[in-house]
Amino acid sequence: MARHAYILQYHLYTLALDRMLRLRLPGYDYDTHCGGAIYVFLRGVSATSAEYGIYRHKPTAGFVRRAGELLLADGETVTK
Repeated sequence: MARHAYILQYHLYTLALDRMLRLRLPGYDYDTHCGGAIYVFLRGVSATSAEYGIYRHKPTAGFVRRAGELLLADGETVTK
């Protein structure tokens, strides 16, 4: 996951999804409406364990909020 920057990728996708849902879904709440990211590496999946080849993670709402502030600041200076 780290070697190929998939962690960065799913964080950016999560941020984009959060922003889209915030704009389009009335009453949107990250903790309620987002389930996180799941990567399935088909060559790594094993019949003996459900964990092999599958990576799942849900960034915290605070992380997504702060990432949005930093990355989508529209040129404003962000402090904290």
